[in-house]
Amino acid sequence: MRLNTVRMDDYFCAWGELFNDEELSEIIKYCETIPKDEGLVGPSGNEISSSEIRKSKIAWIYRNQENDWFFSRIQSASNKLNSRFFGFDIDMLTMLQYTIYDEEDSHYDWHWDCYIGNSLNNFEDKAQRKLTSVIQLDSPDDYEEGFLQLNTCGDITEVERKKGFMVSFPSFILHRVTPVKSGLRRTLVAWFTGPDWR
Repeated sequence: MRLNTVRMDDYFCAWGELFNDEELSEIIKYCETIPKDEGLVGPSGNEISSSEIRKSKIAWIYRNQENDWFFSRIQSASNKLNSRFFGFDIDMLTMLQYTIYDEEDSHYDWHWDCYIGNSLNNFEDKAQRKLTSVIQLDSPDDYEEGFLQLNTCGDITEVERKKGFMVSFPSFILHRVTPVKSGLRRTLVAWFTGPDWR
């Protein structure tokens, strides 16, 4: 990992070359072995299907000895970005979401990744999502549109599309993936949780 590829833009920061092409191929090969589900929306335990809001496939990747090499690199890079730019109190990364946009108009409309207070359905405490990191697994030549956009006070910023590129931002920032018109867009999404905000 090269720290000189790090930069801060608006309310997010980026790591330019987190994985090379060979490593990305290995990550995709591993993630493709995990069963996929439809991406749902809503609070944990009360998720619903809504293709108007979200149209994608996902797989949950849990940390183990086989995949620890790429979990560790995402953890290390995100920790460095967090220490340099945000200073959030975050925990160890234990799970990733492998996300696939592979149909015409696959998308995820405006949303944020954090929880507000406790779960509304059962009042169980939830670890607060504080930092979101998104790693792009495909070249922008492999799909049409499908932009990650961040909305900060109505100012919409489009994240650079680049294979192996990781962007990190506070989980409370509104963001979306615009519809993919053709091709295949795949990402790994990491949420770093921590104690309640103070």
